[in-house]
Amino acid sequence: MLKKYFVSSFSITAIILALVSCSLETQENEVSLVHLGVVRGNTPSTFLIETDGGKILKPLQFPVNYEIVDGTRILAGYVIVNTVADQNHDYTVRIDFIQNVLTKNIVHANQTVRDTLANDPIQIMNVWIGNNFLNVDFVFEGNNQPHFFNIVLDPLKQDTPGHIALDFHHDANQDAPIRQFRGLVSFRIQELS
Repeated sequence: MLKKYFVSSFSITAIILALVSCSLETQENEVSLVHLGVVRGNTPSTFLIETDGGKILKPLQFPVNYEIVDGTRILAGYVIVNTVADQNHDYTVRIDFIQNVLTKNIVHANQTVRDTLANDPIQIMNVWIGNNFLNVDFVFEGNNQPHFFNIVLDPLKQDTPGHIALDFHHDANQDAPIRQFRGLVSFRIQELS
């Protein structure tokens, strides 16, 4: 199990975030849920979603252009069609939207990494752990250049017993701060447990 984490400054490549783990009223009083999860399976017949809450969803309908790839981190909006007493899944669902979430490994610092890290402005909106991922919801300013975001584990900053210090770094890639963007990134943290 993961111990307490100290999360200081951060860095990531952006995906626009709609909603995370909430519900909305839809047509005919349906309740639409939005959750992060991981794709299981590679075909429509084996397609499952393991949510961060531990529930297994079996999509009956989903956007036809979505490419099913096992292990992909996703954000999905869905409506529960049926509750199922089944060993394979908890609910059958209709997927209203699904988007892949930027997923990265933790960067391990050495002198070369330390010399190249950027610390451009970023506003962290929320940080949480789910399904062996450290999720970071953030806001940054930019225009039309790709930005880079990383979580860094620096052995020189591990000075508090029982805690792991992680730094979040943002590299704006010399992009002009014209408008505001919102991003979400998930970092694999299984190595820290």
